[in-house]
Amino acid sequence: MSTPNRVDTSTLGWVKAEIDETLGQAREALQQFVDEGEDLTPLRLFASNLHQVAGTLQMVELDGAAQLAQETESLAAAVVSGRVDGADARGVAELLGSGLDHLSSYMGRLARGLPDRPIDNVDVINELRGARGAATLEPYSLFHPDLEVYPARSETGEELHGEEYAERVRALRRAYQGALLKWLRGQDQDEAWQELADTVDRLYDVSRFQASMQVWWVARAFLDVLRNAELARDDPRKYPLAQLDQLMRKLAEDGEAAIARESADKLVRYMLYHVGRSDVRTDATRSVIQLFDLDTLLGTVPEPEVLPDTDALTSLRDRAAEPLRAVQSALDEFSRSGRADQAFDE
Repeated sequence: MSTPNRVDTSTLGWVKAEIDETLGQAREALQQFVDEGEDLTPLRLFASNLHQVAGTLQMVELDGAAQLAQETESLAAAVVSGRVDGADARGVAELLGSGLDHLSSYMGRLARGLPDRPIDNVDVINELRGARGAATLEPYSLFHPDLEVYPARSETGEELHGEEYAERVRALRRAYQGALLKWLRGQDQDEAWQELADTVDRLYDVSRFQASMQVWWVARAFLDVLRNAELARDDPRKYPLAQLDQLMRKLAEDGEAAIARESADKLVRYMLYHVGRSDVRTDATRSVIQLFDLDTLLGTVPEPEVLPDTDALTSLRDRAAEPLRAVQSALDEFSRSGRADQAFDE
């Protein structure tokens, strides 16, 4: 089953103290930049600190946290290089401080054993990117499910080869195009959607390659999502319908091996994102959501309860140890005085 990037807290523990110290240095440098205004030297130090943090996070494969550190560093570097006006030191510092605060909070989340989920950082990342004139990121671009997850082969499937397979795909493509045209013209909508779904089901049935089965299986759930959605004329969620048609053309021309030569991973990832984000629940969508663990990957269910932050536990342990040590010391003194033996003799 696909799972998000679960954090090995023991590994994170090796580097967290170093990261916390470096983030503290970055905060000091940022405050110095605010205080001094025109001097960019503190901001160079700030960018260097974030670069160090990003490298450490990449080393322990915490990609979501590393990307946030890199975007914060990039804005600081853009100010230093003059690509972003640093005259409004306070305004720039607020954005950089926001990135730093979010990174610190995110690191605490990881230290508590919660998954490294890059999509959670998309709003902050886009604020940082927007400030330096970079294009914003679509949320699904930070969505990275495990695509080495495949459905079981259809129990009603046929094993077709060569021209027999190509002819079947061509026939199914004609049926798909007819149903799609019917839907686009607003004719017999329920019938059109059912024909689209039936066509995709039959393509799944004749698939032998895992990658091919995966595409049609996910597409079936995606169709259920579209069928229940309010779609504007230019809604980008319609685009995969044309991409699926082109995929059928390639399969008919080059055989099923074409999907191995020209990956459909981007299409599958896009469809999975919208299946996971939708509240449509059918047999098809439930199966896909469960197999790919989309609820966890996209944060659409409450976070599981986890152990408190290890730093908090250490602090609690140290505070609790103080009165215990006092009790132990009193008992030792009582024992050495001989009064304990006297009490038992009595």
